[in-house]
Amino acid sequence: MRAWIAATAAAVLLVGCGTAAAKPVTARPRAQTVAASAVPLRARALALAWRLVDELSPPAGTRTVHLAKLPPPLNQPQAPLQPGWVRVTETLEAPADPESVWEAMLARIAATAEAAWRPARTAAEHLDPASFRSVTISAQPWQSRVMTRTFTSQADIAGLTSIINAGAPAPLSVVTGMRCAPVAIVYVLRFTPRAAGGPSVVLTLGGCPHSYGITVNGRQQPSLWDNGKLRTAAGTLLAIRYPLGA
Repeated sequence: MRAWIAATAAAVLLVGCGTAAAKPVTARPRAQTVAASAVPLRARALALAWRLVDELSPPAGTRTVHLAKLPPPLNQPQAPLQPGWVRVTETLEAPADPESVWEAMLARIAATAEAAWRPARTAAEHLDPASFRSVTISAQPWQSRVMTRTFTSQADIAGLTSIINAGAPAPLSVVTGMRCAPVAIVYVLRFTPRAAGGPSVVLTLGGCPHSYGITVNGRQQPSLWDNGKLRTAAGTLLAIRYPLGA
């Protein structure tokens, strides 16, 4: 008789681009012998997910098993993966001295890890503050009128663009699956080009504080994680005080 334990590894993100639909994996990928940058992002995500599984520390004597069917409760169907995610699963059998059928069922370890890769940032969304004549910030507090101000100070523009340029891309497949506690204010930032033909940039920090959208000359760019820094900077310029600016 053996005891069974269920364990799950954390989800992680990889930097890069890719939209291929992920599929459940049952075999461990072979070690890569080429430069990491040349390895497809999905393969790198699989390798990372396997590494997470391997970092588990099961009891001594545990061995890998290959079962056509898992016993309950480990045989519950898993939610389908969103595009941009991969999943790996390994079933382990651990020695134990069970005192009941339930303990016997808990003697299996189901280790699962999932990984997703982040879209690559485009050159267009790396903003040069010298390219802009002004930035207009609009703030729409909940159940209040819109506040709008235009700023022409290069220091103000540089402060905002530095936050944007340091932003991390947010995978759409991850963001869409996250629940949202709405924030008090929606911000829109519009950067006006200094010269004709220069980049016209619009950022929208919506009511769901997971990521914010950015367009350059009307073209949508990869969304960026909303870590609150851009909201805080915009609120400070508009003299909005906490908690409304949160």
